[in-house]
Amino acid sequence: MKIELKDVVKNFGHTNVLKSINLTFETGHIYGLLGRNGAGKSTLLNLINNRMFVSDGTIALDGHPIKNNEQALNQLFMTSEDTLYPGDMRVKKMWRTTQDFYGTFDWSFAKRLARNFNLDPNFKLKKLSTGNRSIAKLITALGAPTKFIFLDEPTLGMDATNRDIFYQALLEKFGSGDQSLILSTHLIQEVEKMIDHIFVIDHGQLIEDQTVETVQSHAFAISGSETLIKEHIASSKIMSVEPFGKQYKVYVRDYNLADLPDSLHAEPLDLQAYFVKLTNRGTF
Repeated sequence: MKIELKDVVKNFGHTNVLKSINLTFETGHIYGLLGRNGAGKSTLLNLINNRMFVSDGTIALDGHPIKNNEQALNQLFMTSEDTLYPGDMRVKKMWRTTQDFYGTFDWSFAKRLARNFNLDPNFKLKKLSTGNRSIAKLITALGAPTKFIFLDEPTLGMDATNRDIFYQALLEKFGSGDQSLILSTHLIQEVEKMIDHIFVIDHGQLIEDQTVETVQSHAFAISGSETLIKEHIASSKIMSVEPFGKQYKVYVRDYNLADLPDSLHAEPLDLQAYFVKLTNRGTF
């Protein structure tokens, strides 16, 4: 099962927020949707989940348009900073409402997670702290029987211990390969080891669509003298440049390490460093 976005555009009045986005989500993956504040990530997720409508382009599940398509939307679940449930609703009622909408709900998994998080399902949403409200929404998402789960900044207000419990739950839930998680987060270092594919949105455009393995094996910080760097790196895909006197450190992507001369030094980039340099460009 797959979701395909083709030439998706979203305008708010005269402001172009998303510009001709083309990408595909398939089951069996944990995706990272990355971007700086205001890049368009939340707008993209809202479009996919029918909370907003595209200005142009198409979004389809297995070739069928998602817009107002109940059968398709039953395969999607999204949670975000916005709480769409009434504040007076108790957590367990939120789970029951999800079951009523989707037909089933994983109660045993939800109750076990609630115990792990020390969350009382009898509490009303408005009585929960920001972190516990995030936990309640996450448990609801993970208990839903959908093929695609979209989490937009899911760990808002959660402490380090609860984030660790959450990440362990994700690995358990998505280890079977018949569902997909699309995770939009700024905590890139914490999720790097679990995601297998990234999409990077920058100023409303898709600028990266790669497996994490490809990124990690082809992204480097190359350092050396200014003269040697300029001679060797001129034709490379430069993301950012950091001068240090007559020395330079150049961050490159899609680089073949076999091409590196002995006079230069290369360091591999972790995913967070790669994202930072990709979206904060500098040139000679």
